[in-house]
Amino acid sequence: MGPYENPTVLITRPAEGSARFLAGLRDAAGPFVAVVQPAFEIAPTGAEVPPFDVAIFTSRAGVEMGPHGDGRVAWCVGDATGQAAEAAGYEPRSAGGDVEDLLRLILARRPVGRMVHLRGENSRGDVTARLVDEGLRCEEIIVYAKAPQPVDAGLRARLQDAGPIIIPLFSAETVSIIASWGAVPAGCHAVAISDAVAAAADVLTPCEITTSSTPTAGAMTQAVRGLIA
Repeated sequence: MGPYENPTVLITRPAEGSARFLAGLRDAAGPFVAVVQPAFEIAPTGAEVPPFDVAIFTSRAGVEMGPHGDGRVAWCVGDATGQAAEAAGYEPRSAGGDVEDLLRLILARRPVGRMVHLRGENSRGDVTARLVDEGLRCEEIIVYAKAPQPVDAGLRARLQDAGPIIIPLFSAETVSIIASWGAVPAGCHAVAISDAVAAAADVLTPCEITTSSTPTAGAMTQAVRGLIA
């Protein structure tokens, strides 16, 4: 289905990420109505990070909640995470894709030294365990958690009165939080960042699910753009 004339786009990333995504979509797409309702915000855990030689990042949040790079190498899941790592003082090595791409890259290069995976409390791919199984020295430190945010009391009415609704979905956790709101009507058009998120999106009973061509914010922007007339 789609493209849609002047649809409502429900953006549920944390406030800063929502602002970035919305700015990019406004630059790329035709007219739409933006509704920003963060599903969660990022909160530091306060975990102590031991001395390390090499960092692994599977999210921008891991970079933001981790220590300064001081010129150390950082293996990063994608280009946006790599850019964040570079700004934080690391020398990034981007896999330009998903966790499986990152693991293939690290195992092909087999970096030496003490590696730490600086991640959130929920993380896919068993990165550390799989690297250790392959003989690399790595440990994981949970540096942030996702704190679910309360839903605005008027969101249900606002969405019920809307026309077509597009919901970009960046994680299965986000899907679960959105479903718990009970505010999103059935029949929205979900745009998922990966096949796993697309499978999770069924709980929202969308009219259709579009999966991004690659698991990146840029590809998500283009996927949503393609649904806006």
